[in-house]
Amino acid sequence: MVLEVPLFLQAASGDTAIDYSAREVRQLLDAVIVSEGVIGNGDLAVSQRGAGANDSVDVAAGWAAIIGDSVSAQGKYLCRNTAATNLAISAAPGSGSRTDLVYAKVRDKVADGGSSYDWVLDKVTGTVGGGTPATPASAIPLATILRTAGDSAVTTARISDARLWAAAPGTQVCTRTTRPATPRPGTMIFEVDTGLGFQWTGTRWRGLQTLVYSNSPVHVTGITTAETGVQYLPIPDPGCQAYITADCTMQIVRSDNTGVFTMYMRDSTGLAANNLTGPVIGVGQSLGTPSGTEATYSGFTGYKGAYTGATNIQISVRRATGSPTSTGEVNASTIDPNNRLVVQVIPT
Repeated sequence: MVLEVPLFLQAASGDTAIDYSAREVRQLLDAVIVSEGVIGNGDLAVSQRGAGANDSVDVAAGWAAIIGDSVSAQGKYLCRNTAATNLAISAAPGSGSRTDLVYAKVRDKVADGGSSYDWVLDKVTGTVGGGTPATPASAIPLATILRTAGDSAVTTARISDARLWAAAPGTQVCTRTTRPATPRPGTMIFEVDTGLGFQWTGTRWRGLQTLVYSNSPVHVTGITTAETGVQYLPIPDPGCQAYITADCTMQIVRSDNTGVFTMYMRDSTGLAANNLTGPVIGVGQSLGTPSGTEATYSGFTGYKGAYTGATNIQISVRRATGSPTSTGEVNASTIDPNNRLVVQVIPT
């Protein structure tokens, strides 16, 4: 074990002076900033050139904390840009399109073996038909720029913000694909691309909120003994393990009083709408009525156990009993706001 000298000790008069390397001083940033990125909301934001769009962009003033990646324990560097800086972007390709990456990079000769002691704003020019270029070592991404054949200038519509925000201990700011690699139990994150918060349990991320999804009312006619899909609701990836409880309320209009209609809720993960092969997770049945063509309300629930990733919920109906000519329809009158499917995604 090596106990390094604590920062900011000052030797008494006559004692040997206490020297600190730049790496040791940078450890202070490691202690108070747990993830690299820009410091303030508008810091180093990339935008269309203010003096008129051309083949360049403006990078706003601001601060950033950047981790050095050249050697072990290189630490974080605090970088500041005091005024908007213009950065040239390569001209659009002659055909097709490409994605360029704008980034901020630290250059430290002692660590990287180069020739500079500074930091720069620069770009990586992508390849036509390729994806987003990788972020260089000792750098943070600021924006991606789509360059399409025929474009004569970089406009706001072609610029996508790619910044991450440096975070103090506590809630860390990231995206779904840049979550901390080695979080400590209790670490909390906020994903700027999904707007969701999570906490690390020690073994996995757990969502901090119940997500609710619903669809608009539907109107499907001609329901017979053949199972007919009537509602289909895609559920995005919740970003963690979760389970689903779903409630469906429908108004069934029947052509005679003998018809009884059965409703199914299916787990349609990986299936398209109206594909009725997914496992049944809930069943409901319309109530009988004494006479004539009448409407009955039927509500039922479904449950999907622990899962991860995106999924889909499918509702279908078929006539279970009744005369051979009996048909039904799912009524979607706008005066009945409950005639719909509501799904709750609950983190576990």
